[in-house]
Amino acid sequence: MEYLLGLCKYLNQQQALAVLLDFQMFMGDEIRAGLTCIKLFHESSSLTAKLKYLEDAKVGCSPHA
Repeated sequence: MEYLLGLCKYLNQQQALAVLLDFQMFMGDEIRAGLTCIKLFHESSSLTAKLKYLEDAKVGCSPHA
């Protein structure tokens, strides 16, 4: 698990946020994926992409029943 988190840290440092998001979703790390969606929201210039990232962040950060 340590290697996986190290890879996530590296991707974040390299600003490879789209790859990081996919990897976090693969790992099942929904909270961090939600935070990555917020970063992608800030970087995006497309209004439709911004909306999608906010919706994804909401799903990733919402408590599960």
